[in-house]
Order: sequence, then C-alpha cells, then structure tokens
Amino acid sequence: MNFLIKSPQQWSETVFKHCKFGNRKLNKRLVKYASAQAQSPSASVHAVADGKRSHSVATYRLLGNSKVGREDILQGVYEYTAELTSELTRFLLIEDTTELVFTRLQEIKTKKGGLNRPKTHRKVFHHTVIAVESETQEVLGLAYQHQWQRAKKSNAKKMSRSERRRRPYTEKESYKWEHVSRCMNELFGNQMENSISVCDREADIYEYLYYKVSQKQSFVVRTNQDRKLLKKEMRLFEYLPELPDLKNKFEVHIPQSGSRKERNAELTLSAGKVVLTRDSKYEKLPPIEVNVVWAREEKAPKGIQALEWILYTSEQVGTESEVLRVMGYYNARYLCEEYHKALKTGCKAEERALKDESVDTLLGILAPIAIRILQLRDLLRRNPKAHSSEFFDEFEIQVLQKLEIKRLSSPKMKKTTRKKGTPKRPRRTAKPQQTIEWALKEIARLAGWQDTKKTGKVGWQKLWEGYCRFERMVESLEMFMDTGD
Repeated sequence: MNFLIKSPQQWSETVFKHCKFGNRKLNKRLVKYASAQAQSPSASVHAVADGKRSHSVATYRLLGNSKVGREDILQGVYEYTAELTSELTRFLLIEDTTELVFTRLQEIKTKKGGLNRPKTHRKVFHHTVIAVESETQEVLGLAYQHQWQRAKKSNAKKMSRSERRRRPYTEKESYKWEHVSRCMNELFGNQMENSISVCDREADIYEYLYYKVSQKQSFVVRTNQDRKLLKKEMRLFEYLPELPDLKNKFEVHIPQSGSRKERNAELTLSAGKVVLTRDSKYEKLPPIEVNVVWAREEKAPKGIQALEWILYTSEQVGTESEVLRVMGYYNARYLCEEYHKALKTGCKAEERALKDESVDTLLGILAPIAIRILQLRDLLRRNPKAHSSEFFDEFEIQVLQKLEIKRLSSPKMKKTTRKKGTPKRPRRTAKPQQTIEWALKEIARLAGWQDTKKTGKVGWQKLWEGYCRFERMVESLEMFMDTGD
C-alpha cells in the first residue's frame, strides 16, 4: 500500500480536511498555502506566492491569525493519521526529540512606534512521534508532536543531585515520554492496542516503563542504565551473558556519517525475561517484568567501536522469528531522525524570518510537509525494483523516457576523432525495463544529481527538489497539450 499522495493539491485537501477553525475561508487559505509550500518546501512565503503581494499578505494574515494556531492545525493532521492506522492490525509509533534554533526572528513594533528586537535566539524543542507500518516500515504520517521551551531562568543547575531526584516526576523534562503516550492514548483510543512505541535510550526511565507495562501498551526501548534485578545478586549488564544465544544473526546497515564509513554490522542475538526493580533511594514503584534482547557485534572492524543494543520490550521473544521481529522494529527508529532532518534542512524551518506566533503556526504546516518528503525517499528505499507504473502514470513515464533519451544523446565531452575503420557508436536509447529506482534517479538528475561517488544512492534533498521540478514540468506539458486540442 502506498500512502504518498502525488498531487500537492489533493495531498493538502486530504491531510488538512479535519482542521476546524470555524471559518471556511481560513480552511481554504490553509489548503491553498500548504499546497503551494509542499511544491517548494524550502521556499519563503513570498517566493511561494510567486511574487504576488496579495497572496503574500493573505498568507501572512493566516499565519498571524489567533484562530489558526499550531495545535489547531496539527490536531487535524493527527486525526488523518489515526484514520490511516485504523486499517492496520499492527503499526509502530517511533519517537525522538530534537531542538530547533531560530536566529532570524522578526522585530515587533511597539505601541509607541519603536521596535522590540529579539535579544537572543529562540530555542524550541520538538518531541515527535511518526506512525510507521510494522511490516513494510512505510511512513504513514505524523502521530503527535509535543513542543516546549525551557525556562530562561532555571534553577536546575543550582539544585543538588539529591534535590533534583526529589523533584516530582511530572515536573521533569523526562516526563515528556509519558505525557506524549497519554495524549496519543486519548487520540487513538482502542487503536493503541495495535501500536508499538519505539524509543531510544533517553526513554529508559523507570516511571515511563512502569506506565507502559501497567497500561498494557507495547514498546521497544533501548536501555541506558544498568538496572537492579529482582531476586538476583547482580545487575542487568552482568546478567546478560547468561541469556541463551540464538542461531540466526541480525544485519544492521550503518550509513556513512562524517568520518564514519558505511558498513554492515552482523549482530549476535540473545533474549530472555527479567524483572526490574528500583534501588531504595528512589521513589518506590512495583517491580516490572519485561523481555530483554541483547544484540552485540562480536567481529567489529579494527579501530571501530562495536555496535551493541540492549532492548527492553513487551513483545514476545520466545522464538527466533519473534526476536528478529523486535530487532526490525528498533532498526526502523532512524526514520524519526530522518524526519527531523527533512524538517530542518528540506523545509528550512530554522531559517524562517517571522514573529514567534507566526513561526509556531508555520511549524504546524511544515510538520506534515516533512512527512511527505520522507515518504518519497522511503519509496526508493522499500521497493526500488518495482515497476514505475505502480507510482507513476503512463504520461509521466513517457516524459521520463524522453528526459533519459535526451540526456544519453547529449555529448558530455568534446568530440574526439574516430579511428579509421572503427564502427560508429549506436545511438543510446531509453532502457526497456523502467523501475521505480530508474524513475526516481531520472527525477533526481533534474536537481543536479550526478552520482559522482558511483554509489548509485540518491539523497532525499536532491530527490525532493527534482520531484518538485518534475511535477511542475508534467503540469505544464498537460496544460500545453490541452490547449493544443
């Protein structure tokens, strides 16, 4: 099943159809602006309006309208995602936190005619939850997004360690994991029984784990602390070697990042059941029974730190297939990191020069646009060898074939003299088998992608830029053909 809607107008109407502002004009303006912004996610408000002042003014008024808030917009987006998940028997809720730093905030006019200039930059934190299909790991949509700012004058640094421990759990920033789960429980209702929360090591909080277990909500959480075990004279990390090993291994692809080289890591797996308990110096909570999966790389390349995952989970780990399924769930966690990259880099969310309130409203519109960027990249990752007709119509494939023929026929270097007796090179034509990988690579070339590293991999930024250009090209050609008739 493909959840990516190609047409920006249709996508905008579908995603924002649940938004209710009590004014039809506001809804129409939102759909119109979101559609235009989706075609050029990184463009400014004025650029999206094609230089028309009336359109720019209308958009700025929309963003500054008190009736159109970030939460009002996203509430409709959450309901659309909940609709998609209602058709599934199992889906993942992948969570992660990031920060957005705004350094180009607008000056605000005062009543006396002066200007209030922002003294410092503004830092906003987003805890994002994206819904992902469990088997194919296809991105469904934005499930929830919690936004907050830290207090400017915080006494947290002055507090001693014991004082910080005594602070109520609900007042700590770490409460965000449980807070988001409670909000999603209200939003999804009975559908939460079909969901699995996938979290990084930051979520290794005893109160959060206790909440998930007590509410019978499924989860996969990476460990961060060497916790005490009930009825055992050892802690978790010391007990791990006693877990039974599995015959099968799990392969993890580690992408290139900075000085780190791309490689595949083969992990040895062990799994079992443990009962966690808290030390007496903490607030008393009942013991927690969870399953644990220990995955470690035993033969890491020289000079490279071995990969190790220790996972708590509510899922069964009695058989090898169940353990491998849990590993696959956690291996999909990078999708939320890619989403934040799409929001920051693809949509240039941090570079928006607007007032605080307008920036928040704009973030509510850019959030689902970043999901759409991620879905296009995901299309190439999941099934690259599928036929292009599964996503593109016949006319779009014909346009891509023409683009390929034109590219292959154009000389890239100066002509050299052909030796006497050497046969002429036959003219290159488009390949007969057209896959999704072929189509998306041709689209990426519209944005200047050349595969200079000879890896054959397309970055999502070039892919999305080329896709936006391709959409406009196809739309122009269809209009021209209609006019000719």
